[in-house]
Amino acid sequence: MNLMFVDDEPLVRQGLQSLVDWRAYGFTVAAEAGDGQEALEKILALRPDIVLLDIKMPGLSGVECMRRAREAGFHGKFILLTGYADFEYARDAIRCGATDYLLKPVDEGELLRAVLKAEETLLLDNVVELYGSQSLSQLRASILEGLLRGAVDRDAESVGLCRRGEPFRLLLLSCRPERAAADRAALCRALPVDCPMANMERCTVALLSGREVIAARERVAAAVFAKDPEAGLFLSDTGTRPEDLRPRYRQTMELLENAWFFRSAAPAICDARAFAAYLGKTQPPPDRRETAQRLFRVLDAQNLDDLDREMEVLLSLLRGRGLNPRDTRAFLLGLYREANRHLRDFFSGVSLGEEGIVRIGAAACLEEAVEALRQALRRVLQNSARPDAGTADVCRRVLHLMETRYAQALKLKDLARELGYDSAYLGKLLKAETGLSFNAYLERIRLEHAKAFLRQGMSVSEAAQRCGFASVEYFSNTFRKAVGCSPSRYRAQAR
Repeated sequence: MNLMFVDDEPLVRQGLQSLVDWRAYGFTVAAEAGDGQEALEKILALRPDIVLLDIKMPGLSGVECMRRAREAGFHGKFILLTGYADFEYARDAIRCGATDYLLKPVDEGELLRAVLKAEETLLLDNVVELYGSQSLSQLRASILEGLLRGAVDRDAESVGLCRRGEPFRLLLLSCRPERAAADRAALCRALPVDCPMANMERCTVALLSGREVIAARERVAAAVFAKDPEAGLFLSDTGTRPEDLRPRYRQTMELLENAWFFRSAAPAICDARAFAAYLGKTQPPPDRRETAQRLFRVLDAQNLDDLDREMEVLLSLLRGRGLNPRDTRAFLLGLYREANRHLRDFFSGVSLGEEGIVRIGAAACLEEAVEALRQALRRVLQNSARPDAGTADVCRRVLHLMETRYAQALKLKDLARELGYDSAYLGKLLKAETGLSFNAYLERIRLEHAKAFLRQGMSVSEAAQRCGFASVEYFSNTFRKAVGCSPSRYRAQAR
């Protein structure tokens, strides 16, 4: 819509234009004038939509300018400005059809509200002219529904549905069918009166236009969740053009389709901005064996902080990968069972129990399912605190780590640091349990695995590398001393 500013003081005209970022609200400054006669000529020539007009000017007054413009057939809206709080001026202005009457100096908020009110009045006039008695809110809802379904409607801007340049976001409400009417009523009461809403097949969509309305989304959400804590609210990213409506609607529908993954365990708006990295991407599911190995290392170290961090990583890994809730629950249940087996092997008499399985299976969202796994693991680690661990249990844990990590560059001091023990003390415990030093026992494990690989026909160099030996030469010498023949001969004999 086009604006025109009329005042005999240039600084006032400049101030009115700069006080508000008019372009951000979809307005264009079409003209300005310094007196009533110049204003009348430009009004009749340019036909601006809204004229902000000073009453007291040399020559032709603002009220007289407005009267003559009306007599000449001008149907735009007038907002009169004055430095005098005079009832007679206000009465004349209203009699001539002014939509508002503002005292100078004008406050930014009052000025913007007056212009938006004038725009609303003008749009309503256009609606009545084009569509008869159908209300503006009904018309906006109808056009919004058509745009969301992909229709092209050139009347969207003419009824103020989506002003070009003005930011908007779509708020989608999803709920159980029996709650639909009550939840929609709660949403409608919490939103501004002129906020357009469209009822789609599975949801209700509200168009939040302007920064103030968008900023009120948390208050709106609180009103809906107070009525129905199980309702789902999904918020699109920002758009600024009518053409953005359809893509933003698809975005909120994608959030709805993946609600189990994106919704929080506590009622909250599911904001597309928070999950932008996960939307629109199809990725293979995470490797469960690799995920389990990372989790085992955390459990072995009995580090609760690392466990919490690993659960956050797991939450991110499972979101937006194209999985469905059933497959994701199966992934988590498999991880639960593997962790349970690992704990039984690593700690004596430790089990996760069955409660976690039930909670994961019944979880209302991904966050709740991962939290069930986290709590089960935390409970076990807290109940298996290190001070209660006996000597045999400590050694069993060290031997288990050596058996699973023999291919790595493993050192006693690193394991001791990970488990929270002094390396000299841990070495003594291990020798008392096995009769060998840490390095000697590790070498034995590596040689046993190397023999198994050679029996399978693996090359000497690959077997050395797979078993953690520093070089093929060192492996061959060590193997010959322990077994009595070279690795290549052992492989040949095994065939």
